[in-house]
Amino acid sequence: MKTNYIRKYKKLYYNDKKLIVLCIFILHILSAIVLAINAFVSRIFTNQNQFIYLACTAITMFIYSVLTISLNLLGEKYLMFQPLSKIMQKSFEKCTNDSSVIFGNSQAGSGIFSIMSLPQTIISFYFARISLFSNMLIFVTVSTILFLFSPFALFLVAISIGLDLFLFISRKKFESYRQEIDENGLESQIITQDVFDAIVSVKLNAADEVCAYLIDEKNRKELNVSVKMSNLEKVVNTITQLKSLIMQMFGVLFLYSFSDYILISDIANIMFISSIISSTSNNIIHGIIDIKTLSLSVSRHIDFLNTKNKAEYSLEKRQIHDNTILDLQNIQYKTAEKTIFDNACLKIVKGEKVAITGQNGSGKSTLLKIIAHTCPERVTAVWSKPHLFNLSLKTNLVFNKDFDINREKIEKLCTEFELNTFFNSLPNGFDTKIDMNQMTISDGENMRLALVRSLVYNSEVPIILLDEFSRSVDSAIETKIIKHLLSYKDLAVIAVTNRTATAQLFDKIYCIDQNQIKVC
Repeated sequence: MKTNYIRKYKKLYYNDKKLIVLCIFILHILSAIVLAINAFVSRIFTNQNQFIYLACTAITMFIYSVLTISLNLLGEKYLMFQPLSKIMQKSFEKCTNDSSVIFGNSQAGSGIFSIMSLPQTIISFYFARISLFSNMLIFVTVSTILFLFSPFALFLVAISIGLDLFLFISRKKFESYRQEIDENGLESQIITQDVFDAIVSVKLNAADEVCAYLIDEKNRKELNVSVKMSNLEKVVNTITQLKSLIMQMFGVLFLYSFSDYILISDIANIMFISSIISSTSNNIIHGIIDIKTLSLSVSRHIDFLNTKNKAEYSLEKRQIHDNTILDLQNIQYKTAEKTIFDNACLKIVKGEKVAITGQNGSGKSTLLKIIAHTCPERVTAVWSKPHLFNLSLKTNLVFNKDFDINREKIEKLCTEFELNTFFNSLPNGFDTKIDMNQMTISDGENMRLALVRSLVYNSEVPIILLDEFSRSVDSAIETKIIKHLLSYKDLAVIAVTNRTATAQLFDKIYCIDQNQIKVC
């Protein structure tokens, strides 16, 4: 990844964390110093007082553990969790300022959605870099100490690196085997389906034999891969579990080759050193791979923040006066493909009921989104695909407002919009948790629930926007909804509809034609 990406990333999210980063670096250096001091103190007492030797090792292990835990806690809190909100905010601001997303470019919207998931990934990038530095510092420190005391002790380091590389390569191979099995399974399903279709559609007599042969071949391949994967998994699990023990055994054999006897303190020190070498070498190998992967996400995130809007958008928002509650002039909106609005105008007065019509793609829904984006404090909206959260129904309807105070109004609206059948089917009434994976809610019910939510939660706003609300309900329920909305004297309704009969129920009908908003 280019250096400027990292520089921009650090400047955006970690510019105010310099003191924390400095503290973390100091703790890293202290960890290395503690290990070095232990080595030299142990060297002094190794032939004098075994109790002091063991005590030094135990104290070192305790201090090293405390420093390691402190580093992880500091890193997670200040380098991961705290910057997350800032990263999410930056991404959200970019989305809310990108006209192509706000005003209905679904392709751009889906691309932005994938980018919005990046903050959860890239928060660990900076911490991963510092952790890699820490592990490399400790690994080099311990390796240098071993080399100074006995150059042949680096054999332990070589064993650790070799085992970690083997485990890493084995896990990669294991994943490739798993992917091959998944692909074979999918291919077998396709073969079975094709042959079944042939039997049903053309009465192919030999189809069952063909199917048996092809599936048998696939099963043989899959069984062969499964055996390889199983054997590799056993080897990986065994080496993972025995890695530290293997290193300790080699360390003991190494010491025994230079001396006729081995002290308990020597064994304790070998166990301590080998565990450090084992963990740091493993962390270094995986850290390098993780940083390489995370750096791609960081570069995508920075590129996303630097991209220019894919749509040109401007308008003049005039100050409201008298009964006028919305006055937008000189509306300009164009994408790379076409112009949607060219100096269009829209004025809405208090309590006015307006229908918006026009051909598909003319800009009806875009107009509602422009209104919502321009005057968010004055409008509530029910979009063509409203969202219900994975929360209780009453929370979905009132959010942080008091449900009991609004209960009578909610029940009245539910009766008016013919939602009683839906509510009667709920096991716990308004306390039922909305789980879209477990519940079947029709588009019409979803739309009407969203309308109830808008009328209750945003009851103070003077404008309600309805985007294709009639598409998901039958004409009888639609008429009831419109008549109910018409009864709100001070509430202005701006509704997009393609039904002529529906549009005629409103006070005024606007038609979007030739990039203009015209009275029909």
